[in-house]
Amino acid sequence: MDKHILVVEDDYLISGMLRDLLEGEGYHVVCVPTVALAMHILGSADEHPVDLIVLDLQLPDGYGLDFLKKIQGIREPDPPILIISARVPPRTGPLPAAVKHIFPKPFDVDRLLRAIGRELSF
Repeated sequence: MDKHILVVEDDYLISGMLRDLLEGEGYHVVCVPTVALAMHILGSADEHPVDLIVLDLQLPDGYGLDFLKKIQGIREPDPPILIISARVPPRTGPLPAAVKHIFPKPFDVDRLLRAIGRELSF
């Protein structure tokens, strides 16, 4: 399968569960708990390919929607993004086109896996 997923989630139970599930599906997974580490991963395309991002919005060093604005255009094309968050933001404007799905926590794991499979089936 050789698809790479970046999970940006500061709750280690959730990121660990996602890593185990996604690796069990054959994906390569990197989990990071902060915006800074996610930016580092995205900035090193040769070392760390990223085909999809699973993003929590409430992170210790930044807000996920601000992170989305920063990463637009770092990789061409922008990898699809699936948001998982306990607090789904009110729609005050359009989300970046790379945001494909928003899953409120607690999320249905099967729905998330199906969405990931659809996004990476190109």
